[in-house]
Amino acid sequence: MNPNSLSAPSSDDLGELFPMLARSAFSFLYELGFVEMASSSSLLLLRKNEIDVDIYHGRRSCELGAGVSNKGARFSISEITAVVDPAAAEKYSVRSGRTRNEVENGLNELGDLLRLHGDRALSGDHEFFSLLERQRVHWAENFEGDVLARQIRPKAEEAFRLGDYSKAAELYGRIKNRLSAMEEKKRSLAELRAKRS
Repeated sequence: MNPNSLSAPSSDDLGELFPMLARSAFSFLYELGFVEMASSSSLLLLRKNEIDVDIYHGRRSCELGAGVSNKGARFSISEITAVVDPAAAEKYSVRSGRTRNEVENGLNELGDLLRLHGDRALSGDHEFFSLLERQRVHWAENFEGDVLARQIRPKAEEAFRLGDYSKAAELYGRIKNRLSAMEEKKRSLAELRAKRS
């Protein structure tokens, strides 16, 4: 007998265990009146009124996750946690599990996060879902700004280095709210020098 087989079941065994482990980790949802709608080797879906909770285990990635949906809009535990407790969200990392212990521990951690931070989402608080939606838009805008800054910053640096101050000032201006103190000085200097030429 393989000694590792007891601690590391095959993916087929984990598939059989997943619904049971998910039910246990998220048992508080049943106490809140959620009803199981679907169950498979990689998904457990619960519902109460208009609120769905999905708990999953990625078949290939082995990622563990959960989310709360309201009227078709799904929010992950990390999004919910970020709105309720930003400090806790900064410590959040995606869970994964290839062994029973990893899956069980990951599901328990996710269940704890949802229990701790998800009460407004689980109760269907429309104001909270609006807040989640606004926060998602804000995160997307920040991400877009970060990507733009990563693309423009080297071009602005190059223009400044080559003495094309008009172009440098224009490029730095496009990412003004993401400039470091030194970049802001370069932007101001580039504007001054561009006006002189």
